[in-house]
Amino acid sequence: MDYITRSVTYPLPDEVFSTERTRRLTAEWTYEGPDKVWVFVSYETNKLIPQEGAHPWDDKKTYEQQYQLWDIYTGLNSYPVLLDIDDPDDVILMLSIAQNIKDPATLPQKEFFVEGEKEPFATLPYPTPPYYLFDLGNVSYDPDTEEWSDVSFVSQPISAEKWLENHRLQIVAYESVNTKKYTAKQKTIWDNFLTEFKNVETRFAEYLHNPWIIPYPLDPRFEIDIWGTDGDSDLIDPTRDPVVSVPPPKIFIEPEPAPVGIALTIQDAIDQASPRDWRVPWSRAIDGIWVVGPYPGRPIKYDVERRVPDQIPREYTEEDFITEEEAAELHARAQLIDHT
Repeated sequence: MDYITRSVTYPLPDEVFSTERTRRLTAEWTYEGPDKVWVFVSYETNKLIPQEGAHPWDDKKTYEQQYQLWDIYTGLNSYPVLLDIDDPDDVILMLSIAQNIKDPATLPQKEFFVEGEKEPFATLPYPTPPYYLFDLGNVSYDPDTEEWSDVSFVSQPISAEKWLENHRLQIVAYESVNTKKYTAKQKTIWDNFLTEFKNVETRFAEYLHNPWIIPYPLDPRFEIDIWGTDGDSDLIDPTRDPVVSVPPPKIFIEPEPAPVGIALTIQDAIDQASPRDWRVPWSRAIDGIWVVGPYPGRPIKYDVERRVPDQIPREYTEEDFITEEEAAELHARAQLIDHT
């Protein structure tokens, strides 16, 4: 596996998170990552499964050896496909799925202004990083031609029509808030908020075609210093000092008895566990370590204090690997924790 740094040109939409590309905009991106990765494609739909991530190529094994290992790992639900940064058809997918997300503060920024205002209301990385830009969930693979479908831009989270509908419904809801118990200070703050909220549509009229970027004023009832920790004025006496939160008493809940057939001792659980159980990733810690796998074909352990489980390191040392028997024991302990 070779880690490379390469400048790559990729397409941009006409505007931030638009799906249109009539202006033929492009940007340069410095790709930092493996030169080849394995990804997984659904057997049923032939669509890429982006949540499975990308798995670096292993220089110590042949293509056939790696394919066989990943094919065992994917089972009946999906199959492995190799991406190569040197293949022009794979570049967009590699930019989107095969590299770590960079700190947005280190990237060039674009400020968004309302005409006549000096301060920007939003600041976003621009050009938009490729891993935020492309709709990987709709990418299909043709196993016969070994070609990917075109990669489209991510659609806007909400249309202008739906945004306007939601905004006006929210205004109706805010206007129905009972303010009879509000103090003079609370009433003034609430009236100012409601006026500002109503004016959002007018203030940001030039951005209604791209409404996801429009910020809303914060509901002042979340201001603890003004409304107390209960928030809603109907639930508190506005003449008293802000409420001090008191933690609830601790309640001991008697655990349910273990279901019939579940091992009640670690040894019994070990005896019942299959050595292949480690092939299923776990999302719990056992005795301070996590087990996932294979990578490829061998179970891996994580020291919870040393690594974050969902950030799989690109390279492993021998101490990261354990035997199938050790993995089966840990899997058995996981079952035990669930039922004791």
